Amino acid sequence: MPTLSHKKLSSPRKSRMPSSKNFLSPKHETFSVISGKCSFGYIQIALSDFGLVSVVHEDKMSILTDSLQARFPKTNFIKGDQKAKSVLALVIDFLENPGKQFDFPLDIRGTTFQQRVWREVRKIPFGETSSYSIIAQAINASRAVRAVGSTCTNNPMFVIIPCHRVLHKGESAKRFTHSSNRQRYLIEREVKMASKLKKMHASSH
Repeated sequence: MPTLSHKKLSSPRKSRMPSSKNFLSPKHETFSVISGKCSFGYIQIALSDFGLVSVVHEDKMSILTDSLQARFPKTNFIKGDQKAKSVLALVIDFLENPGKQFDFPLDIRGTTFQQRVWREVRKIPFGETSSYSIIAQAINASRAVRAVGSTCTNNPMFVIIPCHRVLHKGESAKRFTHSSNRQRYLIEREVKMASKLKKMHASSH
Protein backbone atom coordinates (compact mmCIF):
# COMPACT_ATOMS: atom_id res chain seq x y z
CA MET A 1 0.00 0.00 0.00
CA PRO A 2 1.57 3.33 -1.00
CA THR A 3 2.09 6.13 1.45
CA LEU A 4 -0.43 8.93 1.18
CA SER A 5 -0.48 12.67 1.58
CA HIS A 6 -2.96 14.25 3.96
CA LYS A 7 -5.32 16.27 1.83
CA LYS A 8 -8.35 14.60 3.35
CA LEU A 9 -8.49 15.37 7.02
CA SER A 10 -10.07 13.10 9.59
CA SER A 11 -11.59 14.52 12.75
CA PRO A 12 -9.47 13.36 15.67
CA ARG A 13 -10.56 14.02 19.22
CA LYS A 14 -9.64 17.59 20.18
CA SER A 15 -6.89 17.85 22.74
CA ARG A 16 -5.65 20.51 25.06
CA MET A 17 -2.61 22.23 23.59
CA PRO A 18 -0.41 23.68 26.34
CA SER A 19 1.90 26.58 25.63
CA SER A 20 5.48 25.75 24.68
CA LYS A 21 6.59 27.24 27.99
CA ASN A 22 6.26 24.63 30.75
CA PHE A 23 5.17 22.24 28.03
CA LEU A 24 5.69 19.11 30.08
CA SER A 25 4.27 19.91 33.49
CA PRO A 26 4.43 22.81 35.91
CA LYS A 27 5.92 22.29 39.34
CA HIS A 28 3.80 20.40 41.86
CA GLU A 29 1.31 19.14 39.29
CA THR A 30 -0.13 15.75 40.17
CA PHE A 31 -0.95 12.93 37.78
CA SER A 32 -3.09 9.91 38.54
CA VAL A 33 -1.30 6.77 37.37
CA ILE A 34 -2.44 3.20 36.82
CA SER A 35 -1.01 0.18 35.02
CA GLY A 36 -2.45 -2.90 33.36
CA LYS A 37 -1.70 -5.65 30.89
CA CYS A 38 -2.86 -6.30 27.35
CA SER A 39 -1.74 -8.42 24.41
CA PHE A 40 1.09 -5.95 23.69
CA GLY A 41 2.58 -6.28 27.17
CA TYR A 42 2.27 -3.79 30.03
CA ILE A 43 0.48 -0.46 29.73
CA GLN A 44 0.64 2.52 32.05
CA ILE A 45 -1.52 5.62 31.72
CA ALA A 46 -1.31 9.00 33.44
CA LEU A 47 -4.18 11.44 33.88
CA SER A 48 -4.01 15.16 34.61
CA ASP A 49 -6.90 17.44 35.54
CA PHE A 50 -7.39 18.04 31.82
CA GLY A 51 -7.31 14.52 30.39
CA LEU A 52 -5.07 11.66 29.36
CA VAL A 53 -1.42 12.75 29.42
CA SER A 54 0.48 9.57 28.70
CA VAL A 55 0.11 6.02 27.48
CA VAL A 56 3.34 4.08 27.91
CA HIS A 57 3.96 0.56 26.66
CA GLU A 58 6.81 -1.66 27.82
CA ASP A 59 7.58 -5.37 27.84
CA LYS A 60 8.40 -5.24 31.56
CA MET A 61 6.32 -3.64 34.30
CA SER A 62 9.41 -2.35 36.11
CA ILE A 63 10.31 -0.04 33.22
CA LEU A 64 6.95 1.72 33.04
CA THR A 65 7.35 4.10 35.97
CA ASP A 66 10.92 4.97 34.98
CA SER A 67 9.68 6.04 31.54
CA LEU A 68 6.97 8.24 33.03
CA GLN A 69 9.26 9.87 35.58
CA ALA A 70 11.84 10.59 32.90
CA ARG A 71 9.25 12.44 30.82
CA PHE A 72 7.70 14.34 33.74
CA PRO A 73 10.48 14.79 36.35
CA LYS A 74 8.72 17.61 38.27
CA THR A 75 5.39 15.86 38.62
CA ASN A 76 3.87 14.10 41.62
CA PHE A 77 2.26 10.73 40.91
CA ILE A 78 -0.60 9.17 42.84
CA LYS A 79 -2.26 5.79 42.47
CA GLY A 80 -5.18 5.86 40.07
CA ASP A 81 -8.73 5.81 41.41
CA GLN A 82 -11.87 4.30 39.89
CA LYS A 83 -11.94 6.92 37.14
CA ALA A 84 -8.38 5.99 36.17
CA LYS A 85 -9.37 2.33 36.09
CA SER A 86 -12.21 3.17 33.71
CA VAL A 87 -9.88 5.14 31.42
CA LEU A 88 -7.34 2.30 31.48
CA ALA A 89 -10.11 -0.06 30.37
CA LEU A 90 -10.93 2.33 27.50
CA VAL A 91 -7.28 2.45 26.45
CA ILE A 92 -6.86 -1.33 26.51
CA ASP A 93 -10.10 -1.81 24.58
CA PHE A 94 -8.86 0.70 21.99
CA LEU A 95 -5.52 -1.10 21.67
CA GLU A 96 -7.12 -4.52 21.35
CA ASN A 97 -9.77 -3.47 18.83
CA PRO A 98 -8.23 -1.51 15.95
CA GLY A 99 -10.60 0.81 14.13
CA LYS A 100 -12.41 2.06 17.19
CA GLN A 101 -12.50 5.75 18.02
CA PHE A 102 -10.86 6.74 21.30
CA ASP A 103 -13.38 9.05 22.93
CA PHE A 104 -11.67 10.63 25.93
CA PRO A 105 -10.03 14.07 26.28
CA LEU A 106 -6.29 14.16 25.60
CA ASP A 107 -3.85 16.46 27.37
CA ILE A 108 -0.91 16.21 24.99
CA ARG A 109 2.29 17.83 26.28
CA GLY A 110 5.08 18.86 23.96
CA THR A 111 6.96 21.71 22.30
CA THR A 112 5.28 23.72 19.57
CA PHE A 113 7.10 21.67 16.94
CA GLN A 114 6.13 18.37 18.56
CA GLN A 115 2.50 19.46 18.76
CA ARG A 116 2.51 20.25 15.04
CA VAL A 117 3.98 16.84 14.21
CA TRP A 118 1.60 14.88 16.43
CA ARG A 119 -1.39 16.86 15.16
CA GLU A 120 -0.47 15.95 11.59
CA VAL A 121 0.16 12.30 12.48
CA ARG A 122 -3.32 12.05 13.94
CA LYS A 123 -4.72 12.93 10.50
CA ILE A 124 -3.33 9.74 8.92
CA PRO A 125 -6.38 7.60 8.11
CA PHE A 126 -6.80 4.21 9.72
CA GLY A 127 -5.28 1.49 7.56
CA GLU A 128 -2.95 3.88 5.74
CA THR A 129 0.64 5.03 6.22
CA SER A 130 2.73 8.12 5.69
CA SER A 131 6.42 8.99 5.89
CA TYR A 132 8.62 11.31 7.91
CA SER A 133 9.28 13.44 4.84
CA ILE A 134 5.56 13.80 4.05
CA ILE A 135 4.84 14.85 7.63
CA ALA A 136 7.70 17.35 7.51
CA GLN A 137 6.36 18.86 4.29
CA ALA A 138 2.81 18.98 5.69
CA ILE A 139 3.92 21.16 8.61
CA ASN A 140 6.10 23.36 6.38
CA ALA A 141 9.34 22.00 7.80
CA SER A 142 10.67 19.98 4.89
CA ARG A 143 14.26 20.10 6.20
CA ALA A 144 13.26 18.75 9.62
CA VAL A 145 12.75 15.11 8.63
CA ARG A 146 15.05 13.84 11.38
CA ALA A 147 13.31 16.01 13.97
CA VAL A 148 9.98 14.56 12.83
CA GLY A 149 11.40 11.07 13.28
CA SER A 150 12.65 11.91 16.77
CA THR A 151 9.26 13.37 17.68
CA CYS A 152 7.49 10.21 16.53
CA THR A 153 9.93 8.09 18.52
CA ASN A 154 9.07 10.15 21.62
CA ASN A 155 5.34 9.68 21.16
CA PRO A 156 3.63 10.16 24.56
CA MET A 157 0.48 8.28 23.53
CA PHE A 158 1.21 4.75 22.34
CA VAL A 159 -1.07 4.01 19.32
CA ILE A 160 -3.53 6.79 20.29
CA ILE A 161 -1.20 9.15 18.46
CA PRO A 162 -0.54 6.70 15.60
CA CYS A 163 3.16 7.34 15.07
CA HIS A 164 3.50 3.69 14.06
CA ARG A 165 1.87 4.70 10.77
CA VAL A 166 4.83 6.93 9.90
CA LEU A 167 7.52 5.11 7.94
CA HIS A 168 10.92 5.84 6.47
CA LYS A 169 11.01 7.07 2.88
CA GLY A 170 10.59 4.15 0.48
CA GLU A 171 8.77 1.95 2.98
CA SER A 172 5.12 0.98 2.77
CA ALA A 173 2.64 -1.35 4.43
CA LYS A 174 4.01 -4.11 2.16
CA ARG A 175 7.68 -3.20 2.20
CA PHE A 176 9.53 -2.67 5.47
CA THR A 177 13.25 -2.07 5.83
CA HIS A 178 13.79 -0.08 9.03
CA SER A 179 10.61 -0.61 11.02
CA SER A 180 10.44 -2.65 14.23
CA ASN A 181 8.50 -5.89 14.46
CA ARG A 182 5.92 -4.19 16.67
CA GLN A 183 5.43 -1.38 14.18
CA ARG A 184 5.01 -3.89 11.36
CA TYR A 185 2.46 -5.83 13.39
CA LEU A 186 0.43 -2.70 14.18
CA ILE A 187 0.38 -1.56 10.56
CA GLU A 188 -0.44 -4.98 9.11
CA ARG A 189 -3.21 -5.44 11.67
CA GLU A 190 -4.76 -2.08 10.77
CA VAL A 191 -4.48 -2.69 7.01
CA LYS A 192 -6.26 -6.04 7.35
CA MET A 193 -8.99 -4.56 9.54
CA ALA A 194 -9.48 -1.56 7.22
CA SER A 195 -9.83 -3.93 4.25
CA LYS A 196 -12.34 -6.05 6.15
CA LEU A 197 -14.40 -3.00 7.14
CA LYS A 198 -14.34 -1.73 3.55
CA LYS A 199 -15.65 -5.06 2.26
CA MET A 200 -18.37 -5.16 4.93
CA HIS A 201 -19.43 -1.64 3.98
CA ALA A 202 -19.50 -2.50 0.26
CA SER A 203 -21.58 -5.65 0.82
CA SER A 204 -24.17 -3.72 2.83
CA HIS A 205 -24.91 -1.38 -0.09
